[in-house]
Amino acid sequence: TMSRSRRPWLYLAVALYLGFRAWVLHVNFDTVALPNYELTVSGNIAHVADEGWRGPPLHQYYDNCGGHLVTGILAIPLFRICGHDYLALKLVPVLLGLGALLLIWQVLARWFDPRAAVVAVLLFAIGPPTLAKYSMLAKGNHFENLFFQLTCLWIFCRLHASQRKTPWVLAFGLAAGFSIFLYIGSMALVFL
Repeated sequence: TMSRSRRPWLYLAVALYLGFRAWVLHVNFDTVALPNYELTVSGNIAHVADEGWRGPPLHQYYDNCGGHLVTGILAIPLFRICGHDYLALKLVPVLLGLGALLLIWQVLARWFDPRAAVVAVLLFAIGPPTLAKYSMLAKGNHFENLFFQLTCLWIFCRLHASQRKTPWVLAFGLAAGFSIFLYIGSMALVFL
């Protein structure tokens, strides 16, 4: 009830989040360009998956950073929908950030305080400049993994609120493993 009365704040935060990023990407796209990470790793994965590969084995070109691989894989449907465009790749972190914003709301409004949820999603939506910039850089690491780390937290809270623990324990294990695969620094959160 209290969180429902504050739901318009969530809608405002979503509008601010998407509107601000759309404005930055439209007005000054180059301020959030980092081609050495974005295009040669994640962008090529999506391009090759959609167009096919000719030449030496693809695995010779990629490091072992799971975040780059996942970002590239998540970009595949966006490349198919939007075309092989640099903007399509940038939509991956933007959409994952939107998911993170919704998870922040869920966790704080349900298990803590709806007022904290309002403040947190508004701060995340307009956030400090570094956070805002990273939400539009397809680097395949820290920012993209916020969604998966918050998924771990959300599942953990659901686990402790549920009568049936087994499905939630399995879901937490899967989410934790996936989160660590994306970014090894997630081990700190998982251990906590």
